[in-house]
Amino acid sequence: MRVLEVADRPGWAIDRISKPVAQRWPEIDQCYGASGARFIGTGYTSKKAAITFPDVPLGGYDWIHFYRHKGAMSKIKSYRLARRFRLALTVCSERDVNKDFSAFDAVICPTRYVLRKVNHGNKFYIPFGIDVTRFKPGHSTSGAIGYVGRIAKHKQLVIVASVARKLDVTLIGCGYVDHRPSWKAMGKLLGDNLKFQVKLSEAEVPALYRKMGVYVCMSKPHIETAPLPVMEAMASGVPVISTRVGWPLDHCTDGENILFVDDESSLLQAIKSLDAPLRDRLIQGGLELISEFDLDYYAGRVREVYG
Repeated sequence: MRVLEVADRPGWAIDRISKPVAQRWPEIDQCYGASGARFIGTGYTSKKAAITFPDVPLGGYDWIHFYRHKGAMSKIKSYRLARRFRLALTVCSERDVNKDFSAFDAVICPTRYVLRKVNHGNKFYIPFGIDVTRFKPGHSTSGAIGYVGRIAKHKQLVIVASVARKLDVTLIGCGYVDHRPSWKAMGKLLGDNLKFQVKLSEAEVPALYRKMGVYVCMSKPHIETAPLPVMEAMASGVPVISTRVGWPLDHCTDGENILFVDDESSLLQAIKSLDAPLRDRLIQGGLELISEFDLDYYAGRVREVYG
């Protein structure tokens, strides 16, 4: 049994899932669905891109596993993959739950919302995992707000920047710019207090987390299925504040391992409430929780789908 996993593109967060799964099982290979040169070295993956899908010899594969519905459907049609291979899809955006999944033999649902909404007879609830060995708790006394990922409109980073300005603290992070109006607004609000690196190697990301005083995710609900940096921040011993999205909504408990917020006002109050006892409780609770979501366990569950 051989499997080809098709990640979206180098540098995408999907890299953090598909690549380690392929590394753990010799019968699983990985390629990218697009070249994505602009994402290389943005803190998500190594600088060397793997082969892209059109250049992969498909002979000998039993399964092809996609991680993005739109890209999967175009390739299934263009390369006439249906009935030639068994096809799997991991739903990486909660926006896709109402789409047609009939082309796939198996659908992996990372969140309970996706599991509930997707119409498919062979679906599996498998929450994402991370490589907890890459992230070690630090002892930061920084007041900096942290963020890792792309600058996108639905991430609501202008709200985060506005709160950082009100508190007169630095916003640090890495990723790439997908929504320039948000990026410009963040720069206007924070000036020199915006320390965002658009070029950062994968090896440097764990150290960046350890410089954060708090990690903030303000993503709008029912778009993302992770976000993975929330999990990585917890594994790095950073207290996390988040909206009720994806993995945090499914697995976190407000006040024990996370602080849930809804808007700018609640974010401001949450950060102000982070005294030493609360900070310690969130850090310890986060470390205990994230230990249950090791990437080896996730990879094993995905491997079982293939049979």
